[in-house]
Parts: sequence; C-alpha cells; structure tokens
Amino acid sequence: MGDNNLDDEVFTLMAFLPELRVLNLSYNELYDLPPSAMAHMRKITELYLSGTQISTIPEEEPNAAFWRSLRLLNINGNKLQSLPSWLAKIHGLSILDVGSNVLKYNITNWPYDWNWNWNTSLKYLNFSYNERFEIKGAHLHTKAFHDHAKLVGNTQSNGPARDLFNYIAKEPPKSDCVSDFYQLNDLRILGLLQLTIMVPLPDETQNRRVRTTDPIKQVKYGIADTLGREDRVSAWDLATSRFRMVDEECLFGLFHARETGTSSSAISKYLCDNFLYVFREELEKVTEQMHSDEHDSRRHRHHMGSGFESKKAVNFAESSSSAAEENHGGASHLNNEQVQAALRRTFLTLNKDLGTHNRQLIAAAAAAEAYAARSARVSTPSAFGDSNVDGSGPAANHLNRLAVPEFNAPGRGSFDPKVADSVSGDHQGGTTAVVAYIHGRTLHVSNVGDALGVVSRRGTPVMLSKRHDSYDAEEIMRIRSIGGYITQQGKVQGQTDITRAFGYFHLLPYVNADPTINSLQLTEEDEFLILANRPVWDAITPQIAVDIARKHRRDPRLAAARVRDHVIAYGVTNSIMVMVIGFGPMFSKNTGRPMRGFSVRDSIYPGVSDHRAKYALTRRLSRSPSTTISPTFGKRASVSLTADSKGLPGVHPAPGSQQNYPPIPTQHGPYELSDDLDDFLGGHSSRARRQRDRDVNARPGDSTLARLEREVPPPVGEIALVFTDVKNSTIQWETNQVAMRSAIKVHNSTMRRMLRSIGGYEVKTEGDAFIVSFPTVASALHWCLAVQMAFLAADWPQETLDSPHGCPIYWPNDDDNGGGNGAKGISEVEKRRLIYRGLRVRMGVHFGCPVSEEDPVTRRMDYFGPMVNRSARISGAADGGQVYVSQDVMDEVYAILGIFETADLGGITDMHQIIDEPSLARDVQALKTLGLCATPIGEIKLKGLESPEFVSMVYPAALRGRVDMQVQEEERQQQQKQQ
Repeated sequence: MGDNNLDDEVFTLMAFLPELRVLNLSYNELYDLPPSAMAHMRKITELYLSGTQISTIPEEEPNAAFWRSLRLLNINGNKLQSLPSWLAKIHGLSILDVGSNVLKYNITNWPYDWNWNWNTSLKYLNFSYNERFEIKGAHLHTKAFHDHAKLVGNTQSNGPARDLFNYIAKEPPKSDCVSDFYQLNDLRILGLLQLTIMVPLPDETQNRRVRTTDPIKQVKYGIADTLGREDRVSAWDLATSRFRMVDEECLFGLFHARETGTSSSAISKYLCDNFLYVFREELEKVTEQMHSDEHDSRRHRHHMGSGFESKKAVNFAESSSSAAEENHGGASHLNNEQVQAALRRTFLTLNKDLGTHNRQLIAAAAAAEAYAARSARVSTPSAFGDSNVDGSGPAANHLNRLAVPEFNAPGRGSFDPKVADSVSGDHQGGTTAVVAYIHGRTLHVSNVGDALGVVSRRGTPVMLSKRHDSYDAEEIMRIRSIGGYITQQGKVQGQTDITRAFGYFHLLPYVNADPTINSLQLTEEDEFLILANRPVWDAITPQIAVDIARKHRRDPRLAAARVRDHVIAYGVTNSIMVMVIGFGPMFSKNTGRPMRGFSVRDSIYPGVSDHRAKYALTRRLSRSPSTTISPTFGKRASVSLTADSKGLPGVHPAPGSQQNYPPIPTQHGPYELSDDLDDFLGGHSSRARRQRDRDVNARPGDSTLARLEREVPPPVGEIALVFTDVKNSTIQWETNQVAMRSAIKVHNSTMRRMLRSIGGYEVKTEGDAFIVSFPTVASALHWCLAVQMAFLAADWPQETLDSPHGCPIYWPNDDDNGGGNGAKGISEVEKRRLIYRGLRVRMGVHFGCPVSEEDPVTRRMDYFGPMVNRSARISGAADGGQVYVSQDVMDEVYAILGIFETADLGGITDMHQIIDEPSLARDVQALKTLGLCATPIGEIKLKGLESPEFVSMVYPAALRGRVDMQVQEEERQQQQKQQ
C-alpha cells in the first residue's frame, strides 16, 4: 500500500484486518497516527511509515500492549521530534529506523523518555540525518535505575526496565553511561550520520557496522540500507572525501556478501577496510611510471639537441613541468586509461591477498581438525567440548596463530583471528563490489558481479557498470573457452550464478575479480549516481530507480531512503543497500558561503600581485600521500612557514616591473567588528544594536567583561569552531583545589577578555573547557595564538607555578648555538626564551558549516552535527599548549601565508592595502605580528570518526621552542626504546 496517496482514513479500515502482520503505508499523505487505529494492530510485526507527514506518535501507555509483537518499525523521513517512552516495553523490537526526522531528543532525561538501552534486542538502529540530535553523556545511578524499574515494570512482572536493572545488578555494565550503546550486545548496524556525538562508540567488527561518515563537500551523498533476514552484516559501504588529500577527489564503494556464511562477511569487511590503501598505492605506481617515462623522453630530446640554448630550454621545460605536477597533486595528468589500469590492479591485488588468506585458513582448519581428532582419542569428551566451545583450547590457539596473514602492511586491515575457526569452515564465499572514483569532473565506475552503478542524465539512466551473471553472452563464451560450464539452472560449475566476484577461489579461473570499468566526463546534465546491490536491481529497473530518486534529487539522503523503501514495498526481504551521490555542488556557481568576503581566499583586492598560489606547492607536498609520515612527531616532515618567509623559496618580481596598490581605506572613529557583522546579518546597524542592548542575556554578570567590547553576534553558516581544554586538570583539582580555583579564574578571565577584544562568540563552557566560534579562520587563529602568548604573562597562583603542571619552562633562543659563544654580560636566563608558564591549554580548530540553533533555555546559539564532533576530536588529539587545526583550516592558513609573501615583496606593512574586508585585514595583520607558523603533523585517525583527518599545528614564532622541545623528547623516548 506504499506510495498510493492514501490519507488518515486508511487506519479506519485496519479494524477489519485483526490478523494483519505486515503493514506498509510509506509515502502516503498521513498526518496522524490515531490511538484507536493502533488498538486493532495487536498482531502487527512489521510497520512501515516512512516518508509521511507524521509529526508525533501517541504517548498513551496502553499502546505498548497493542504492539507487543512488533519487531520492525520504519518511521524515517517524517517530522518526529521525540519518541514515546512506551517503546521501551516492546521487548522484541529489533529493527528501528528513525533517520531523516527532526529529533531533538533529551538524552539526559532517560528515566522518563525513551532510551535505546531498554530495548536490548535491537539489531538495527538508525538515527542518521537528524542534524539537531545530540547524544551527550548521561551517567546511570543504581537507585535511579531501581526507581525507574518500579515505574516501568513492577516487581511481580518482568518489564524492560526490570530486565535491564537485573542485568546490571547481576554483572557490572560495560559503561556507566546510559547514552552510549554498549548494552546493545546484538547490535549489527548503527547509523549515526550527521549527528552530534559526545559519547564513546562500540568498536566496529565484521558483524557490526557503526556508520559515522562526515558530510562530503565535493558532492552530496546519502545512504540507506536494511539488515535483511540474515543475522549478519552482509553489505559494507565506503565513502571518503579528499582522497589522497586532494580536494577534487572522492571515492565511494559498495561491497555485498553473496553467501550466508561468515567468510563472505569477512571478505566484505576486508575490502571496505583496505580498498583505499591499495588503490592509493596503485595510483602512486602509475604516477611514478608516468614521471619516469616523461623523464626518459626529456633526456632523449636533450641528447638529440645541441648547443647551450637547447639545453637551457629543456631544463626550463623540465622545471616548469615538475612545478605544475606538484601544484596539481600529480593526479590531474593521469588519463582515463591510467586510472582504469590502477583500478583493475587494485581489484586483482585485493583478490590475490584474499586468496593468501584463504590458503592459510584452509591449512589452519585442517591442522586444527587433525589436532582435535588426536586430542579426542586421549581426552575426555568434556575436555574436548570445552576447547571447541570457548575457543581457548590448543586447537583454537593453533588455528588463530596460522590465520594471521603475513602480507598485511601497516594501515591495512586483516581478518580477525578470533573468528578464524568459523571462517575456515566456510571458505567458499564471495563478494560483489561496485566502486566510484571521482577526480575533478571525471567519474570512473568499476564493478564485479551484480552490484551496479547508474547515472541519471536529466532523468535518463546511463549504465556505467555491467552485470556479470551466467546469462551474459560474453561471460558464457569466456567460461566455455577456458573449460568451464554453466548448468541449465544458470550456475557456474553448478555452484553460483555470478561470473565475477571477490572470493570463490575454488571456482578460479571461471569466477575472477577482473572488473568492468567505465569512465564518464560529467556535465551539468548529470544529476546523480546510484550505487546499489543485487536485491535492488532484481526488484526495479534502472529507469524506475532514477525516477524514484529524482523526486529528491536535491537531497540524496532522502533519495536513497526512498529507493530503498520502494524496494521493500516490492516484498524484498534480503539485505539492501542504496547509495546516491549528487553532482550538484560540482557545477554550482554559488559557493554557499553566507559570509562570503570573510575568507582570505576571497578578500584580496583585484589587481594586487597575488603570491598565494606559491603556497599550493607546500600544501600539496605536505598533504601528498606519497610522503611517508612517521608515527612519531620528531620524525615527521616538519615544515615551518613563518610570516617573514624565512627559509621559503624566494620569489622576486621581474626586473622593471611596477606594482600599484590601492590606497588604504580611511576609517573614521574606532573600528568595531560587531558593526560589520550587524550590517552583514541584515537590518540597520543601530536597530540591531538596540535590540542586543535590551537583551539582558547579552550583558555579562562580570563587571570586568561589561567594560570590554560587546560580544559579537553568533556566527552562522560556515564558521571556525574552537575547542579548548586544560591538560591534567583533574589531577590538579585533586592535589591543590584552592590554587586550581584561582588558576581557573585567571584562565577564564584571560580567554574571555581576548574573546571580546578579537571578536569571537562564547558558545558554552563545560568545566574548564571552552567552545567558541568565529566568523573567520583568521580571527580564530588570532585568538588561539594570542591566548597562548597571554598565558605566559598571566598572574597565576604561586602554587600553580611551583607544580610540575604549571612551572615555567625556558628554551634556548634560535640564535643561541648553546656553545657558550654568547655576548659577554648576557645572563643565562636572557639566552633562553620562556615557552611555558601556568596552565597548559590544548586547542583544536575546525572550519565548516554546522547546524546552528538557539538554545531555548540559555538563549544562546548552539551548534550541532559532525563538524562539532570533528572539532572536539582534533582538540583531544593535541597536547597541552598545542593548537591543532584541520585541513580545512590549513587551506586558509596557506592563503594567509601567501598574503604575507605578497606584502613582503611589495614592501607593504598595512594589510588593509591588500585585503578589502577591514575586520579580516586586522586579524591578518595581527597574525603577521605574532609570526604565524605551521607544522604538518600528518593523517590521524580520530576516535569515533571513520574518515581520518590531516592535522597540522600552528603556533606563534615566539613559541617555536615548544615544537623543538617535543621533537627532542620524542627522540629521547625512541632512543630509550631502541636500547
């Protein structure tokens, strides 16, 4: 009954169907779910209400009695803001999809609102695309649990609260946080896309998928899936932006296990974990071969020429070509044939690696079986049974030892040895795959098996993959030509109906992993790409899939869910996965920046000599995947980029060239950043100022802060978000509470004073941690560096300065060689520079577009979404006194350093002559005075996030000693390990 324009009257008819088990009313004009209708659905087990207009589910307690048999509830794509608490009484609920709603759930109110930890039978839980949904830590208390157990399930009967309370009372919980997911032992798929997550997440295994991918900027991306009837994860998705740290590259993949055994799931997980690394290696090989061929060709032309002028011309061409390749990351020169060759070798290499796994597992299984047979003859049955049950016997240990692959490279995943025994008993599985690689405006799609990809070109499907099954004429000829056969039932060698896949090693060479690859130059007529596994294409045609997705072509998240829900409506019960990639942002003329002109990359005066492109070379080198990044800080390729361009390649104007700069804009009266923001946010500046002055919440209670500049309005759109935290604050509170209280007061006062002076917005504080936002990256960096410098002169308590967590630390100056050759009369203290004093505060900066919403209680702006998660994780990766920034921030940093180069070469001392935005020019001027420096740290896997982040550290030139000190300390630790 899905997608039939039915209204709320349809529930009246349900009274005549008391034996109804499955009801699908998705994508109908439903606005209300009446309690009377629910009373007639006592035997309902599966209920689909996706894509309707339902905004609330009745809160009446007796409704749970009507839905006792419910096992599946799909209510995604609606307007739900909360979920009823009586869902906790549905013991058997195993599938719950509430994605793409407007949930703003009160996690901390768990005794009275629904909490997923009460439904311990959940296997599929999807909260994705609820952008305002915030999962914070809420700790349990035994008494509160006991009281809630009395409310939900009395002592005579077993209720869900009673069951969970008894479970916790019987054995210690895995976590004392009731807002995490550690109580859901049967959980298979957990969807948390574009949520604000502040709790630890369960580990991802071959039978548990935790999806937390960040939004992808180059394209729009959405995914929808189902668990199916199988009790395992059979489909795995891969989505990454900035592949190989190149802005124009992204990669998507879908891997679907064809068989029901454990090995197929393990193969899919292995491919999902390793495809990026292997494909990156193959692209680097192709690039190196291309450079080698070009070098040989240039050398040949050089030997064929004669004379000095010819040699000089060849050298100039060689240097220009090399510089161009480095500026463009080297990948833009790869043609379609070279990319297709790299994709093909990636598929074959991964299948070869899996074959090595397969042989080891078979050998391990045979050895374990033989050992178990010998042990059975000399052991009691109970002893033999115990070793098989818990996996801790000698046979299991021998199997695990043999199952560990020898070819695993660092960063590449492997099969879990703990499940090697189950995998070895089922080594004849296989996996189909489809992968889409986007570079610039070129799309490459490769696939094996029946996982396909189709592009919508103004509503017309364009197939970019081939279905490799036993009914394809070319595949039939290929198999017969090598001595194979296909039965009348369409089975290759009588076993499988696909002709190309990963795995199926017992069917080689008839079933192999040689992919079909197609390339397409994208145009504005190309709307989106659909990647889906076999159950989708068995139920609907590519044209129907395109027609369904086009109803939401501006939002791939809803498009993917709608395709999946329509396939479900056709009666498909197998595992489904649909991925939709929209190409709209690639051709959009509007960058989508609400605060355009606040970026250094967009604010330079026309006609000014621009040296920002020069830093693209450093940016590409620092982010190049071919650069080996050592796991230790001391060994990483450190690049210092200073304001005065010290140590950088020189760029000088051509002789006789003249450069004219616009005059410095005249400013009347003192400049205030809030005035510019008032003009930008709309309305008259005076009216906005009067409204802010009337708001009592805008006036701080601290009289010192009240005398400073007014707080700027909260930035929206693309903002710079900063997280801060004090290192070892817990220890300091425990050891010296009085001194720490005074130190925190100094800490807060310093940060807030700088915040008012520079122009930032204090979002919230959590203990000694600050969350602040800025309209520009330059202002955020200005604040971070200025605060780090201000801490050196702050009035810290003497107890803090005497403790090891706040004592002053000096480091030799750069011009001091440490050899005693300093000038006479200079003391030892003067030869050193102060780099630490007082509390050590770590900071993390990220630039993006979070979901912004005013808190109804505090009346202050709050931010939600993955951008907030990444900002917090970047801050957590830093050490005390360090400022870590994301690659999005570094793109702006490189532009700022290019502005510095322009100013130095032109003899400009005032940034207002270069930058047309006054507030931005002021912040850039301050960064030049501080001596902005940056050091690439490397690609870091942040906890709780799927895609890694290339992190860099910024610091003022006066604190260069912090970097040198860290390098020296890590070198010393490495030497101790070697000894």
